[in-house]
Amino acid sequence: MTGKSWSRDYRISRNKDNYHRYRRVLLLYMILALLFLTRNLYYFTNEIHIFPSYTSVYALSLGISGLFSFLLPLLHRRRWIRALNYSILAVSILLFFLMVNLCLLDSFFIEDVDFTAYIFGALMLGFIFRSDWWLHLVLLTAALVYYSFSYYFLRPDLFELSALLPLGPISACAFYFSFSRDKMNRRLFRTSYKLAESNRRLIEQTRRDALTGLYNRRYMEDFLKHQMALFKREKCDFSLIFGDIDHFKRINDELGHDVGDQVLRKLALLLEKESRDSDLVVRYGGEEFLIVLPGTICEEAFRLAERIRTTMEKRCFSRVPWTVTVSFGIAGAQSGDEPRDIIRRADEKLYIAKRQGRNLCIGESLPSMDHS
Repeated sequence: MTGKSWSRDYRISRNKDNYHRYRRVLLLYMILALLFLTRNLYYFTNEIHIFPSYTSVYALSLGISGLFSFLLPLLHRRRWIRALNYSILAVSILLFFLMVNLCLLDSFFIEDVDFTAYIFGALMLGFIFRSDWWLHLVLLTAALVYYSFSYYFLRPDLFELSALLPLGPISACAFYFSFSRDKMNRRLFRTSYKLAESNRRLIEQTRRDALTGLYNRRYMEDFLKHQMALFKREKCDFSLIFGDIDHFKRINDELGHDVGDQVLRKLALLLEKESRDSDLVVRYGGEEFLIVLPGTICEEAFRLAERIRTTMEKRCFSRVPWTVTVSFGIAGAQSGDEPRDIIRRADEKLYIAKRQGRNLCIGESLPSMDHS
């Protein structure tokens, strides 16, 4: 597990959480803005004095919430992830600073220090918006500076430094919460990621042959069932190559099992190198190997088997004083087949290749080719 991989996945998870949170938050914010806007309009129609600036802030809040309630799902459906993340950041900043402006309006027009809106905005940022700690620190610091300077320059007659002191602890609490939550979430995510990676490796080990690293027979059976289902449902051709090392018992008996294991490993590397990523290369048992080729007709599988056979024939083994060869049987999927049927037919073709002298590829509806 690399640090970059789990960190990238953590950010993706965090961004998804932000998206689902903000869909609910924007709806709530729209309702609140609409209620306050309705109240102000009621005051206006009943000739009760109100400050137009409040109405402007509520109208902006309603407009921003409505716009991003439409925009975020649209970006999510189109999978424009980067634009979605920037939009969530933008709406966080806009709504927070609207709350700061409400707090300023209370100080300017009511001439009373009321931090309710500021507290609501800071806690909204800390509790709802999940991001890196430094971004929260920048936003909270910027809001504090913006509030202080606006208060100082626009209403110097009301400005009192002591009245601003509660903003520091409020911002610090919001920052601490966002910082500690992100730290805890990172630790939990990293732990769960490690467990998931360990489970994945364990599952992969149960699918692999210990000696060659190829897939084992148990996994091949599941894969073959899936390919057979695709063939029956969508007529997606696939073929199977069954291979066996010629005179392998002689290698083990005369040269030892270590040499035999070396030959098996080198053949496994050759099979993987010559096969496609979509193919499944399996150690079927002992010196037998099997390749499942999705989307491949029998003639194409035969050409691959022939290429592997000739390459293996030319390959030298330092500890084997004779030429090591392989024989292959090739079969293609047919109507009414079950997995065991195509394996049986490929095995029959392999048996024919062995009977006719070995170092052969025998395929269905294809002539045998003797290269001994």
